[in-house]
Amino acid sequence: VEVTARVDIVGVQTVDGVRVALAGVWRRFPHADYVSVAYAADQEQGWRALESLRLALPPRAGLCALHSDGVRWYADPTDDGTPYDARSSRTAAEATLQGMPVHPSRESLRASVASGRNEALVLAAWRRVLGRRVDADALTEEAQALLTASPDLLTADQAALLTLALEQQEFIDDAVLSTCRQNAEQRLAFWAQVVRGVPDECAGLPWVLVGLTGWVSGDGALQVVGVEEAQARGVED
Repeated sequence: VEVTARVDIVGVQTVDGVRVALAGVWRRFPHADYVSVAYAADQEQGWRALESLRLALPPRAGLCALHSDGVRWYADPTDDGTPYDARSSRTAAEATLQGMPVHPSRESLRASVASGRNEALVLAAWRRVLGRRVDADALTEEAQALLTASPDLLTADQAALLTLALEQQEFIDDAVLSTCRQNAEQRLAFWAQVVRGVPDECAGLPWVLVGLTGWVSGDGALQVVGVEEAQARGVED
């Protein structure tokens, strides 16, 4: 049996963090042999996660641990490393064929969502929508209609309206509960447009929905980026 589990390296820097992240896998496969690859530009961070994993392993479980910085992989902290092309590797090709997302870095992932914002245009639209003074019920109704229609192209005014509507519990519940694996790709494109369609400092809640699409589709990197970007803009749990 082959099982793949992906976790954020920041959350597995301690033994307790590893146990929390992988408890479900270990309950199901307590005596398996594990191959663990720590993907991190920071070598110390990568090996710290792997050492925490080694200490947290269930009894009789085997471990092969490697660190990768995206350019080379290392069998131990003193290794000079073996070059590889992550985007052209057999593993990346297999992952792509199986529908698993392959990202070169978090920075490129952030850029793929947020790049292309026209600051002057979105600021003008933001001010226009704020000036409409629409009541909460009407705002929610408009936003729900847009979410249901999910047009391929949103205007900056529509992006601003959707962002404001996310502050309404009814709409954010609808947006969250209607997201599933089947529509995650379409929803990612939708909420990415919203992120780009409002001023950067106002995009916290749309980033939450971007991260949600990662969670339901199994794209851990996208999930983490969405959470980080939302928290950076003041969105709390």
